[in-house]
Amino acid sequence: MRRSRTIGQRVASTAKFGDQSSAELSPATHPTADARGQLQRILQSDTFKSAAGLRTLLTFVIEETLAGRRDHLKEYCLGTMALGRGGSFDPKIDPIVRVQMGRLRQRLQHYYATQGKLDPIAIGFVKGTYVPTIHDHRRDADGDEHADPAGADGGFTADDVNIRARYLLGQRNVARVREAAALVDALLQKTPSFAPAYVTVAECYRQYTVLEMMPPAEAVPKMKAACERALTLNPCSAEAHAALAGVLAWGWNFAAAEREYELAVDNGGQSAFTCQRYAVHLAATQRFAEAVDYANRACDLDPLSAACEHTRGVVHYWRHDFARALESARNALVIAPQFGLGHHLLGFVYLHAHEYGPATEALAQATALSGASTFDVGYQAYGFACAGNDVKAREILKNLFAAAQHQYVAPLSIAHCYLGLGVFDQALDWIHRAYTPGMGQWPYYLAAPFYEPLWRNDRFQSILERIGLSRPAAPAAVR
Repeated sequence: MRRSRTIGQRVASTAKFGDQSSAELSPATHPTADARGQLQRILQSDTFKSAAGLRTLLTFVIEETLAGRRDHLKEYCLGTMALGRGGSFDPKIDPIVRVQMGRLRQRLQHYYATQGKLDPIAIGFVKGTYVPTIHDHRRDADGDEHADPAGADGGFTADDVNIRARYLLGQRNVARVREAAALVDALLQKTPSFAPAYVTVAECYRQYTVLEMMPPAEAVPKMKAACERALTLNPCSAEAHAALAGVLAWGWNFAAAEREYELAVDNGGQSAFTCQRYAVHLAATQRFAEAVDYANRACDLDPLSAACEHTRGVVHYWRHDFARALESARNALVIAPQFGLGHHLLGFVYLHAHEYGPATEALAQATALSGASTFDVGYQAYGFACAGNDVKAREILKNLFAAAQHQYVAPLSIAHCYLGLGVFDQALDWIHRAYTPGMGQWPYYLAAPFYEPLWRNDRFQSILERIGLSRPAAPAAVR
């Protein structure tokens, strides 16, 4: 009977757990005596406030540990008792426990690197185990084995550091991307044979290009080299195949990209990263039923990922299901309120609903969260123009031209300003520049519905034909 109790019931019985643990632990001799106080500090932090599932999981694990029930800290028990998967849960098929524990470790590392730096107690997990470590955090400042997870030293594994870098990349902010790049570079200096870090390197260059920190002609070859190095070290890496597929698509080689995605799925069908990237590829090539399926899989595999929820929203947005796209955008922001791409998607869905006030507000938030990347600034100008504020849109356009004198500004960002203003000839001129050989901006941008005014234009169609991208289908009723 006990095994069938819900996590809510277990959390409600905290007082009983406290009675049991207080008899076993002495406040003067062991840091676990203050574990519950530390648990509350963590749960109330900004890092965990929006992560309801991880809060529940961490509470369960700590309470079971303090109650002496470590036998419950196994994959089946965590899936059924903490994550609500029910008695039919099979950990061999459903990786939810491993996924969620990985995310929990990642958030704890971020917490202790930021808001929890001065906390007296450190709670963590050794990779591959579900039993928490609870120790005196004050020893960390004196060079203890549990050092700052932002560094590649101090007992943290290469995987720990790589997860931290991925977390920073997920914030999609100019400063955080640079921080992630420095972190993974230091990691590879120390452990050059760690294959997953090369996928992270590729992701850093991808963000450099998306956020317009580096031109594609410079970044894309480095992305490709990093992916190839990852596959040399681990030919079966699903993430490396998926990342390489993205590079090949960037170079307009969609057939080769498709083959790499198939290899990625074959080697890691249970990888949220792989499913997420393949979903975007499928949607951009007009295979929406499959795209929705893979986007849903990504969200099922990593239900607390704002990025996966955003991908599901993008798939719905591209298939003109704006109601579901709006739902996904909102869900992404519930998971991570400061996730810029969630605000970005929200803004574009609002534009299609002609709700211009909320749209421009959301796009402004996305721009601020990105660190004012010119990529987001160009989209913000598009939003202002759609809302009828041509003065503000032209002011941004002028600023982008000025910025281009001393930094990289993508031609597509200029095109978006003109597109919003309805100056289609100028927009097409800049889209043409964005997709000349060697410039190579991400081709899938052109599948987005806000290009709809150009879809029947011969010049736009000729650009799609030159790239080899499928012509966008006419909007159909979505059921």
